[in-house]
Amino acid sequence: MTSNTVFRQCIRKACMFRFPGPDGEFFACPKCGAGTTVVALFSHHDQQDIIPEEYRTRTIEAGLDNLRSILNVGSIFRTADAVGIRHIHLFGITPSPIHPRMQKTSLGAEDILPWTQHWDGLAAVRELKSQGYLIAALEKTRESQNLFDFSLPAEYKKILLIAGNENTGIDPGILAESNYILHLPMLGSKESLNVANAFAVAAYWFRFNS
Repeated sequence: MTSNTVFRQCIRKACMFRFPGPDGEFFACPKCGAGTTVVALFSHHDQQDIIPEEYRTRTIEAGLDNLRSILNVGSIFRTADAVGIRHIHLFGITPSPIHPRMQKTSLGAEDILPWTQHWDGLAAVRELKSQGYLIAALEKTRESQNLFDFSLPAEYKKILLIAGNENTGIDPGILAESNYILHLPMLGSKESLNVANAFAVAAYWFRFNS
């Protein structure tokens, strides 16, 4: 398979299809078959962002409570790696990285991030809470707070961010143990985001919100 290294555009004015493709003398337009020309180069980002040390002082871990979707879990692993989450705790039926389909969305993050399977998620949460972790559950309830109105107490340097089952939400026992229950505001007709998307928003908030 030829790798995409440049942007090409069809030379036929009735088509003008623009797409990523290989560098080289000739490459046919996949839409109409006419010739194409190179119109732009990819912008490659080889350097890592330099993150100020103040954003690295928090220890953030994730708890995934009875998630069903392998794709969602894989996506969360990738987000967790990007945002510097230290460890992922898998509660109940949440699939683990040993599942072969996980690699399609995690893109290797499962090989980098430490993870632990806990059959009893509530016991795991209680243990982490006893170690000084702030327990933050991502769930919409009558008592939950808007994440963007929330102020993280300065004394907490260790955080467990929990996301729950796509249909039933987080175990009520875990919610009862949580220091805070937080939700994302929804301005449209839907009541919630996909769990992997919601986790990404919250994880970045906890990492970079001072």
